[in-house]
This record gives sequence, C-alpha cells and structure tokens, in this order.
Amino acid sequence: MASPSHVRPESLPVSGQSGTKNTIVQFGAFELDLATNELRKQGIRVRLQSKPCDILRALVENPGAVVSREELRHRLWPENTFVDFERSLNSAVNRLRIVLGDSANNPRYVETLSRSGYRFLAPVTLRNMQAASTEEMVAKPRPRLWVSISLVVTVAAAIAGAMGAYVVWKASSGNTPRFRQVTFQRAQVSTARFSSDSEVVYSARGEGGEGALFLTNSASPESRSLGFRGMRLAAISSTSELAMLKSGGTMNIAGSELFRVPLNGGDPVRVDEHIMGVDWAPGGKTMALVRAIAGTNQLEYPPGTVLYRTPGWLSDLRFSPDGSRIAFVDHPIRHDDRGDVKLVDTTGRASVVSQGWADVAGLAWHPATREIWFTGARGGSGRSIWATSPRAGKPRSVASFPGAFTLCDIASNGRLLLSTDTRRLEMAGLLRGFSSERSLSWLDWSRVQSVSRDGGLLLFDESGEAVGSRPVSYLYQADAGSTHRIGEGLAQGLAPDGRWVLVIDADDRRTLKIVPIAGGPPKAIRFPNLVHQWARLSPNGKEAIALSEDREGALGLFVLPIFEDKPPARIAGPIMVRNLAISPTGDRVAALTPSGKVILYSTKADAEPVELPAIAGMAPLLWSSDGAYLYLQDLRRGSEPPSPVVRFHLMSGKTAPWRVITPPDRIGVNSVTGIVIAEDEKHYVYSYRRVLADLFTVDGLR
Repeated sequence: MASPSHVRPESLPVSGQSGTKNTIVQFGAFELDLATNELRKQGIRVRLQSKPCDILRALVENPGAVVSREELRHRLWPENTFVDFERSLNSAVNRLRIVLGDSANNPRYVETLSRSGYRFLAPVTLRNMQAASTEEMVAKPRPRLWVSISLVVTVAAAIAGAMGAYVVWKASSGNTPRFRQVTFQRAQVSTARFSSDSEVVYSARGEGGEGALFLTNSASPESRSLGFRGMRLAAISSTSELAMLKSGGTMNIAGSELFRVPLNGGDPVRVDEHIMGVDWAPGGKTMALVRAIAGTNQLEYPPGTVLYRTPGWLSDLRFSPDGSRIAFVDHPIRHDDRGDVKLVDTTGRASVVSQGWADVAGLAWHPATREIWFTGARGGSGRSIWATSPRAGKPRSVASFPGAFTLCDIASNGRLLLSTDTRRLEMAGLLRGFSSERSLSWLDWSRVQSVSRDGGLLLFDESGEAVGSRPVSYLYQADAGSTHRIGEGLAQGLAPDGRWVLVIDADDRRTLKIVPIAGGPPKAIRFPNLVHQWARLSPNGKEAIALSEDREGALGLFVLPIFEDKPPARIAGPIMVRNLAISPTGDRVAALTPSGKVILYSTKADAEPVELPAIAGMAPLLWSSDGAYLYLQDLRRGSEPPSPVVRFHLMSGKTAPWRVITPPDRIGVNSVTGIVIAEDEKHYVYSYRRVLADLFTVDGLR
C-alpha cells in the first residue's frame, strides 16, 4: 500500500482530472475516494448524499483555504436549476457535519466564515493507489472548471429552500412548481389533509404538548386551534367531517379509538376501537379502516367486512375517486417503513401496484391523471414523489427531494400538500465508567438492542439514510469509547459471555445469524416456516424468544433453539406484543399485549398464562437477576418523555420509581422508543425519536 503524505492547499487534483482515478483523500478517521465519491470511517462505508459530498470534495481540494459560498453555488447547482441557494447550501453543509460528527460551534473539519464561505481545518493526506509511494504534490495554480451561470430564484424556490433542502426541476421538464409554506411553529405534524374548501387541517404537537388539531388561514400565517386535545387527524370527508384517532401507549400494536366530528363544530362521537388508519369513501357517509386484531392488521370496508389482512402493518388508505378501489401501503415488518403500494377492490381482490420500496409513506390519488402518487425511496436515496398507474405500470418520477418528505394530500385542483420531516433516532444512556448520561448516537437511526451484564458493551443497529437500504449492526465498547462494525443485519441480542451477537438477516428474515465479535464467519440458523419480526436471547444464550410470522401469516411468540437441532415451539399466539422480559431461568416471559395487559407466559408450555393487573399499561424491560422484580416503562400516558421506569415486586405487587427517562434536548422528541437495562440494574441505554415538520402546498407539478 502506498504511504500517505501531507497535502498543502491547492494540491489535490480537480474533479474530472486524470489524477483522481486512483486517489484517496485521508483526514481524521475518514477516507474519501475521489474516483467513486465513497466516504469511509475507519474502513466502514458511510452514506453521504450527493450535495454534501460535492461540498466535501470542494473543501478537501482546497484544505486550509476559504471556499466561498458563490464558488459552491456554481459547483453544486448547474444552469436551469431552480433553488433557494442560501437555505439549500446551509442544509447540505449541516448534513455533511452530521455525517462527519462535526459541530458548527466547535468545528474539527468544517469551519464557517460568516457571510464568506467555509474552510477545511483538518490535516489532509493524499494516497495514490497506483503508486508504490506517494510524494508530496506541489501546489500549482489551476483553472477553475466552473462556468458562471445565472439562477432565477423564484418565490416558489425560495419557499422550497425554507424547507431546509433543495428541490430540483429542469426548466425543460414542464414542471414549474410554486410553493407556499403553511405552518411555521416548531412542532411535529403527524397528519394533514385538505378540507373541501381547500384549507389545510392538520394535527401537531409542540414541545411538551399532547397534540391537537389546527386549521390554516389563507390570509394569515397563524393557524387556528380546533381543540380536540389528545386527538390525531385521520381523514376528512367530502362533507367536511373529521375522522380522528385517540391513542394510548400501545397504539402502535393495539390501534386507537376512532371518533368523528363535523369540522364546523360539535362534540366528537366515538365510533370504534383498535383502529390504525381510516379514509372516508366518496360521498362522506362511510369509512374504510385498518383494524389491529389477533396480531394482524386488516383492512375493512365497510367496517366489519375484511378485504385484506397482513401480519405486518398497513398505512395510507386512500379511496379512488370513483370509490371502487382502495390504495394503501403494505409494510411487511412492524416498525419498518419498507413496503409495497397495493390496491384492493370492494370485493377483496388485491393487486400490487409498485413494490420493493426501501422507504415509502404518503399516498393520494391525483384527480386529473387518475394516477396514484406517493413518496418513496429506493435503496439509500432520499424520498421522491412518484406517480404510477393503477394497472401496475412502471412508476414515473415527478420530483426529487433529499431528506424526509411526505405527500399528505392532493386537492381537487391538483395542489399538493407536503410535509418536510427532520427525523432521527438517537441514543443516550449511562454505561460503565460514565459519571452521567451521555449521548451515544452513531449515525441517523441508532436503535439500542442490548447491553452487556456489566454495562461495558452496547449492541445497536443503524437502519436510516446513512446506511441505505441494508441495516448494519454495531458494538460500542464503553471503556475504549470505540464503535465496532459487526456487519449487515438487524441486531437482536448480545451473548451472555460477550463473545458473539445475534442478528436477523435483513435479506431473509427466516434466518438468524450468530456473528463472532472477534471475527470469523457467521453461523446461519434458518427456520423455514417462520419470518421473524424480532428475537431476544434468553439469559443462558441457548435459545431466543421471537415474535415471528407462521406459514398461515399469524404472529406468535416462539422459542427458537440456537445451538440444538430442534424445531421451534410456539408459546403464545396468534398475538402481537410490544415488549418482552425473560426470567433469569428462562422458563417464563412477561409481555405487553395490545390490550395493555402484562401477561406471563411459560416457555415450556406447561402452565397457563397469568395476567398481572397491577401493572397494566406498562412495558416489561428487564426481569431482575434474582427473579424478584420486573422493570417496566410506564406507557399509560404514552411513550413521549419524560418516561417513568418503575420496579415491580412480583410477590408483594408493589411498584417503586426507579428512574425517569428524559433526553437532554427534548425539542422535537415525540417518543422514547426503547429502553435496555443491564443485568447489574445500574446501567442503561435508551433510544428516542426526534421529528420536526413543516407543511407546504405545491402547485404546478404534474
């Protein structure tokens, strides 16, 4: 391998020159391959979008020198591109800093010079992969390859830039978008729809709030509160009647209560329960709904008549304009945005319209083209707006957006309603050697899975935009402060001796893998008749308790042998559960069911299930090593912070506070999604979801 050398400003080959063909730029723990634009951290490939990557190239090509904002403008956006440059550049630089783990206030790599530009601070070395050794390159003046262009920054593009991202349309495409921002408060917008008179109704929750419904005003930037505290908008009928959902802490597995109320006033009327989603039929008299029942999601229309059923989850129900069909997104795995766009008619005949999306959410019928429009992403790219024929034609791209954008609705005149989402799953906790809680987030979707008995090791995975469509498992060592890449797959458990981890193969969820931490080939364990949602290792590490889908499509709890050639054994089902705690001897498990009950199941199938009514609505986290206590997350008011954790004494039935989980920065945090407590009952790590959103209307897309 060639030896690196330090590089002075103006010494790197310019993009497109022959010198870039086999050139690697090194800085800190990172390597940037100028030929492929691949960025690696400690040898691990890191997902970096095209615009942030272009900025990084411009900076490392000029280390220590100021690269002006105007230079970046010409480099990043070619002629005939409509963009709010200021906002878009700021957003791209912020995304670059996130990937590098950098800070604008205390920069290690990218320094901001106010109203001037940016400077790359870290030492840069250059390695030419074709040379036996690398000599220090002589800095030579080089011509700029950029061509001065004139950008027409329209009001529409300026609003698009306010979304915190750039939006690209070529002038020749025929699309001339016009944007208008309709929400301005710092809040999480959960659902939004056009009313019959084209106003926007949405549900949102600010910091510390319980959520409510709001109505926009076309003559003013303020939104008017409609009240309905604790409710979430589900749909609006053509006669301006609202369908709303009211949920508790187990909504994601149990569904919500369904209410209806006229938009112009009145008291909400309770309609149904265990509802995951709703849409009004044309005419506004009846509804289609998704019901959570017996470990499945089922689509019903009219209510009570099942048209479609899945062990995964269904979202984005939308009636066709003539009411003969219902489009929806089928997500095969719970709590995962992968899915397919499907159709079902009122007789129950289902078909796939577009499949294989790594991230798909937001769907509506276009009134003019009669197409199904949706927001989705292939692989590791950001979501774009797509349109497809109901006859399952090849989807066409309507517009491209970086980041998380969601199509909320399309009005009768073709106007789009979009939400722009900043979404992250972050981690924090107290591990061995820590004097206080620390942030433990790695990339953009850090999901805690297991902590070693003494709190020294943390197993987690990443499944966000940074790693693309293939989730990756990692192990963090608290003493060294280092993170080790385990490999592709969804992390599930850490062996009791800390020597291997259990992962689910993301390409074949029938397969579990034992991956040695010290290296070596993984061992695959395949259960051909089960598709696993998740699995938890028993304390002895010899078997796992898994929530899996059987051949009939029903979910259940199974004991899976890890090292013995034995068939899996069902211990409960059909059922959906949210949390699981396994007894020290592995003979019992405590699980939270969709009804909010905590049930003890025997793993030996030699005893009847036992309900623990004193802790209804609480999610089991850990069964203490002496077998006397259950640690539980109190979900009776939901999972938003602060989230109390209590200790429940199994013999006396008494509960006592243990800790209140509160992320250090609560802005935009809407849920504490997972808490893992070490067996020493001192150390812990939790994941929490941060979402901020704004709403925009868009005219001119077709």
